[in-house]
Amino acid sequence: MRNRLHLSFLKSPSLFALLTTLVVVFLTVPALVGCRSLSTEELADALRQADIRCLAVEPDMTITSPFDPGYTDRLLEATRGNLLAIEALLEVDVPSTLVVHFVALDMPNIEARADGEGGFDITGLRVPEHHGYRAFARSSRGALMVTIYVAPRGTMTTDDGGRVSMTFDFGSASTIRHELAHVCAGVAGLSGRTWFNEGFAEEIESRELDEAGALQVTPLPRSLRVARDRHGPYSIDDVLDWDEDFGRVSSGEEQAFRLGRPLSHALVRFLLERTQGTSLRKKLECILATEPEKIRALEAEWKAWMNALPRSQG
Repeated sequence: MRNRLHLSFLKSPSLFALLTTLVVVFLTVPALVGCRSLSTEELADALRQADIRCLAVEPDMTITSPFDPGYTDRLLEATRGNLLAIEALLEVDVPSTLVVHFVALDMPNIEARADGEGGFDITGLRVPEHHGYRAFARSSRGALMVTIYVAPRGTMTTDDGGRVSMTFDFGSASTIRHELAHVCAGVAGLSGRTWFNEGFAEEIESRELDEAGALQVTPLPRSLRVARDRHGPYSIDDVLDWDEDFGRVSSGEEQAFRLGRPLSHALVRFLLERTQGTSLRKKLECILATEPEKIRALEAEWKAWMNALPRSQG
């Protein structure tokens, strides 16, 4: 069963699609929660407010996006394929109430300055006012919801004053994998402190789907190269104690630990390689059950492991 609902077709949507749309609208436009009923025109306006142009209703999930049906279909297929692969890895079934809400970022001329830690400070990104800076999994009114930002091509000003055109693809398959990893881990009961949650999600993000639909390990993804090259001043304590407030960081009230994700990924990959287990889920359960003091005791081994990562791909 597959349904597509577009704003131009709102005069005669199917009952199932209409009901699903109402659920999505209530999830994405908080101001409408108190409404007793919506006319077709009000529903269309609410969808526009929520940046929804296309709604894809499937038995296992609902996709909303501000894009045309063709691109929405591609997002749907990427979401479904990666969700099935992550479910298989973690031996878990995500409830069919999953809603994936794609939001288009406004990309004016943006400015990027090297942050000295392998990344960039980017200014000029704009998000619709009814959204915060987020791409995360949450549960609302009994439904799991993921909001993922998709950025179009933008012009970036570089450190030397040059201007280059590049795409910040927040809606790529890797971003989808990262956010779905959080969803699946939550359902599987595999949630811990920030370093574990983000390190695991980075591990899943770095993997690639093979022809059989399974996620294969990437030997040396970019995040591990960054950790290899820049871990020097940091310790396991810095990773385990990472607990920044993402809302405060996005608003500029708190400084981000920009190496948090690469270092967390390096620690999770290191622990996975040395942990006994018959499956990824069993290994993750063992890591979660390990006392922090025992992980801290591995400082020298972890540093040696990072230093020994190959340089051929870096």
